[in-house]
Amino acid sequence: SYFKFNFICCRNRVSLCCPGCSRSLGSSLTIDTVASVLLAADMHNAPELKCKCLDYITENSSKVMATEAWVMMFKSRPELVFELYQNLTVKYEKKKK
Repeated sequence: SYFKFNFICCRNRVSLCCPGCSRSLGSSLTIDTVASVLLAADMHNAPELKCKCLDYITENSSKVMATEAWVMMFKSRPELVFELYQNLTVKYEKKKK
């Protein structure tokens, strides 16, 4: 879960801004983990990882939105849901052209 993940990062002083950490997390995203990783990326100011998460969710939106982590993120950080909506809108507009 997000809280466990965040606790481990803070306890071990892991910086998500570290390129290796962001790349590793970004390449191992899953339907069940992406919302938690997005929360952590936003909280720890890791813009590259955040973009990867938003792109992943955009590609897998219906499956991600069915997870408990998504529901938690939706309740606790609605501004991230708005960013995702913007990402979906841009992708949709590009497909129309």
